[in-house]
Amino acid sequence: MITKAGSRTYEAVAYPSMRPRLSAMERGLLKWAVIDRDDRVLDVGLGNGLMVDYLRRNMECEVCGVSDNMELVRQTRSLVCSADLVYAAPGDIPWRDGAFHSVLMRSRRMEAESFQLQMEEVKRVLKDGGQLVLGIECLPRPLRAVKKLLGDGMSADADAISRRQAEDILAQLGFEHFSWERVSFDCGVLICWKHNRSQVPMEA
Repeated sequence: MITKAGSRTYEAVAYPSMRPRLSAMERGLLKWAVIDRDDRVLDVGLGNGLMVDYLRRNMECEVCGVSDNMELVRQTRSLVCSADLVYAAPGDIPWRDGAFHSVLMRSRRMEAESFQLQMEEVKRVLKDGGQLVLGIECLPRPLRAVKKLLGDGMSADADAISRRQAEDILAQLGFEHFSWERVSFDCGVLICWKHNRSQVPMEA
């Protein structure tokens, strides 16, 4: 006889793809994103497509997504038919200036220069006062070194952008009001806002 708990265990082992779940980083991105009804939200990277699906189902917002992996775009389109999902070269976001209220993004292993170019694109498509929620790997340095040696399909020459590097680059680009939330042992989310040029400074 299989108990209810046993049946769940059997299902997870025998059919691992039947119930995909949001990663800890994706849950953190969703938790700390400030999204109002009818906002336009961009998912950069797409992951396994579940975050786009969650946003569409639960947040009543307009969701768009971009990835440089065509297979991820196809997979997400099969999961979410109503979202605007596109394939584009790394660092390219093919939407007009100021198109989005929020951008959710998982950082990737890349050179600091490439990261800055991508953040310039993110800044361009964000509205003034728009929010960037950036998932960042934050493994301790010895574990990062081990992971790099084992390899994960990324360039062996590049390293994951650290929280401090990301903050420095984003501050130079004009982002402000930074906060950091750790969401698991190996990752956290950096939250910041594009400077709102329309805000008038309060007089002393």
